[in-house]
Amino acid sequence: MDTFIVFFKIHLFNILIAGAVLLCLKLTVSILHKGFSFTKVFLSFFIYYDKIEIESIGNRKRAAYMWWNNVLNFSIYIWLLLIAFTLIVTIDSTDF
Repeated sequence: MDTFIVFFKIHLFNILIAGAVLLCLKLTVSILHKGFSFTKVFLSFFIYYDKIEIESIGNRKRAAYMWWNNVLNFSIYIWLLLIAFTLIVTIDSTDF
């Protein structure tokens, strides 16, 4: 376990850059599909589409958006958990 923690602590900057790329990709996909509506783009971070719902859509562009939305949301959630875990475990009380 220590090996993973040390790895994440050393490569924290690279993990943050990867997350920034994920967020930019998510924003790009959402803006291209939803338009420049801030509310719709913000809410797309919290929407999960079921597999049945994706398969029942007749519009292939909408189905592709729904699938990418799920993949990017899960990736961002995992990234946030990874960052939070790394920061909580490696925090030093002398940093404050």
